[in-house]
Amino acid sequence: MLPVRAASVPALPLIDDTNSSPSPVRTASLFEVARPSLTGFIKPATDVDTGFPEIGEPVGLTRPRARPDPVTLSPAPATAVGSGPARIVIHYNSVNSGRLRADGLAQQLSATGIGSVELRSVGFEISRDNIRFFFPADSSVARRVGGVMTNSGATIRDFSTFRPSPRRGTIEIWLAS
Repeated sequence: MLPVRAASVPALPLIDDTNSSPSPVRTASLFEVARPSLTGFIKPATDVDTGFPEIGEPVGLTRPRARPDPVTLSPAPATAVGSGPARIVIHYNSVNSGRLRADGLAQQLSATGIGSVELRSVGFEISRDNIRFFFPADSSVARRVGGVMTNSGATIRDFSTFRPSPRRGTIEIWLAS
């Protein structure tokens, strides 16, 4: 440890602006000379928004904004006979000559006016003819389609528990290959 000697510093004159009296000069101690006061030189910024509350400002919890009520969608009206055209999708095996049979059935269904007909090929064998409906209200349309396919021995199947369901009014025909 190094020895420290007290230094003698001559007294410096300081201007005392805290007193409005005409006494212009006073003497400063060593501490005041070594550590001058910086008040008056540095001003705190008051116009800067930091996003944080000021010191001493009470911080309260804000209530969350009210959420809008959930939207309740009413189900689309069921498509039954006479209430609108059905959508009939005919699935056939593309490997065997299922396309010819699908085309013939599509022409028959279009002539009856039951609904619009779509053809879809599948790459696997279908063992028997099936007619599928997905909503109870569409069962009568499925029976009408079955009436057109009387000679095929098609089975009408209730797929109302199948999820995800296609849109209402969809009837699927799966043609055996």
